[in-house]
Amino acid sequence: MNKEKKIAGLYIRVSTLDQAREGFSLGQQEEQNQVALYLFNSINPK
Repeated sequence: MNKEKKIAGLYIRVSTLDQAREGFSLGQQEEQNQVALYLFNSINPK
């Protein structure tokens, strides 16, 4: 099994007010990324 440590970076941004209104705000993107990271770590434990 590969024990190499992996590092990832996440980039969030909103270009327009419409994007923020339609559910793509910075806070919502950050929350979705945290959920994805949690699920990834649950599937791939250290």
